Amino acid sequence: MGGEAKRRLGGFFESRSATAPPPSAATPGSWCRSRTAAVRPQALTHEEILHIIDDFARSAARAMAAGLDGVEIHAANGYLLHQFLAENANRRTDDWGGSPDARIRLTVEVVRAVAAAIGPHRVGLRISPGNQFGGLTQQDPDTTYTALVEELTQDNLAYLHLVETGRADLDDRIRALWPSALVVTLTFARPGDVTKADAANAWLRRGAEVIAFGRGFLANPNFVERLRVGAPFNAPASHGLYGGDHRGYTDY
Repeated sequence: MGGEAKRRLGGFFESRSATAPPPSAATPGSWCRSRTAAVRPQALTHEEILHIIDDFARSAARAMAAGLDGVEIHAANGYLLHQFLAENANRRTDDWGGSPDARIRLTVEVVRAVAAAIGPHRVGLRISPGNQFGGLTQQDPDTTYTALVEELTQDNLAYLHLVETGRADLDDRIRALWPSALVVTLTFARPGDVTKADAANAWLRRGAEVIAFGRGFLANPNFVERLRVGAPFNAPASHGLYGGDHRGYTDY
């Protein structure tokens, strides 16, 4: 959500008027599946950052007006908020970068602006600590994400959505810090395991309330029913997940 705020640096949907932190260390076109040449991002001004925060809040309000139940703020997987959290993309030395508290500021202010617009009980936040999507690197995800989660513990959000890091200590620390519902996306299940049943049950025992599935639903529109009755699953076709035509997207 948030218009240009959804644009991905070096990914599939490149912004011609790149809205991003200061010039990034990511090599233009470095992500192997990028469909357009990456552009060199320019540093947002303070006023532009405030405008983006407002964009998120207004987009959330419009989503509610359209009949949605809530919104998930995407601060993961290489999107703009994730770029501000990552040291190699966020080279700012002002109030929006240079320290963990400054790097988390944009995400925190977006979350609070959206919560003020539609109510915190309608807001979730997705994070992917240590994720290198789009060429991002985070030398110290423990400090950055501990600061982010601690800052938001009193904001009464509906949930936190964690893309598991593969590091039990960091995952468990986030679970321990977060006071309400935790949604987990599994990234370290067995290759080709669509249901991820063993990994899902392990996370439920570790304190997750919900396990999120994405590709499994794309390949199996009746995913829940197949789980319920033990039916076989279609394997997701990766070529159709990010654009193209109906093949690998709606033809299962």
